[in-house]
Amino acid sequence: MNRRAKRAPPTRFPSTLLECPRCRSRLVCPMDWGSVDDDSWWIVTRCGECELWAEVVVNNAHAASYDLELDRQQAVIRRAAQRLDAERMADEARAFLLALQANQVVAADFDR
Repeated sequence: MNRRAKRAPPTRFPSTLLECPRCRSRLVCPMDWGSVDDDSWWIVTRCGECELWAEVVVNNAHAASYDLELDRQQAVIRRAAQRLDAERMADEARAFLLALQANQVVAADFDR
């Protein structure tokens, strides 16, 4: 990757980190990053919709805000995955209970 990325204006959080500049999708993910110096970070993102790669250099404050936003998004995904897993387990438990009540489960079902 070329580390001569566009430097973000200091007063504005770079929208490239949260939204694809090509297709405006919010499915943008950091793919690589590193410290440029004591005051800034180099971040490479990729859009999950149109596959555009983008580079930006941000100051420490923007990098910290981005990190918090990524944590928030990860928490949303984690909660959704936990909810889906709980629903799946509840469906399996209901199906097993119905099979038990219908005498469709026998000891041989648990043989290895």
